Amino acid sequence: MKIIFTFFLSVLFCVGISFAQFPPTMNGISGPSGVCSSAAETFTANATGTITSYSWSFAGPASGVVIGSPNSSVTTISFPFPYVNTTYTLHCVAYNGSIPSVTSASMIITVYETPNVSFSGATSFCQGSSTNLSASPTILSSSSTLSYNWSPSTGLNTTTGPNVVASPPATTNYTVLLTLGNCTNTAMVTVNVMNCGTVGLPELNNSEIGGISVFPNPGSEFVVLKSQKDVLAVILDQIGKEVRSLKLVAGEETRINGLNPGVYFVLTPETRKKVIITK
Repeated sequence: MKIIFTFFLSVLFCVGISFAQFPPTMNGISGPSGVCSSAAETFTANATGTITSYSWSFAGPASGVVIGSPNSSVTTISFPFPYVNTTYTLHCVAYNGSIPSVTSASMIITVYETPNVSFSGATSFCQGSSTNLSASPTILSSSSTLSYNWSPSTGLNTTTGPNVVASPPATTNYTVLLTLGNCTNTAMVTVNVMNCGTVGLPELNNSEIGGISVFPNPGSEFVVLKSQKDVLAVILDQIGKEVRSLKLVAGEETRINGLNPGVYFVLTPETRKKVIITK
């Protein structure tokens, strides 16, 4: 009888060991399949059974990827924009002590670069005229996959696409909403509208003369502009056509080369200055 009882206890002990080391089952990973570069996204491992820890990893190169909690069921993961491939394969294994799940769960994640643009085109012009603005992508992804939405619509010939013609009645800040995959970003450009109605008249009033210094004036090969404050300026010829657009920095000298002989006007939103270029 004692032998039978001892055998029975031995069987129970062995069964206990077996259950304690039974591997968990991975049922999948939940989280976004499309993410933005450098953004921290949350992923959750779905597993059943006795689980003591998890292990998150990636197939292939994972340089720059940051796993917030690599041994927990829920973790945040940040992805850099991949310069070769745009997808990562995420894996997760559940552990019961040292015993791993029979299979791992996997998920393919597409990473989108956060979009950005640079603007080109004249951003200052005379009231009643117009300017062509272009938003050029500074990202690695193909520009055909990038969508643009301009606002406000005031003075624009269109609110979509990278190129617009702007003719607002007054100085306006235009914002472009960029969308690439799941990612969005905004960029702003200011269009300055100046009252140039009296350009070409030989007399300038005192308020128009102040604020900008021009020397030598008359000039031959070049002239130098100096402003009392940071300001956007345009240079117009005698018939009011823009020949140059530039930003003047307070106290700094800006050299202007390449103007043909003639009479020009330097305009800012507040001042106006007559410039003569000789041979």
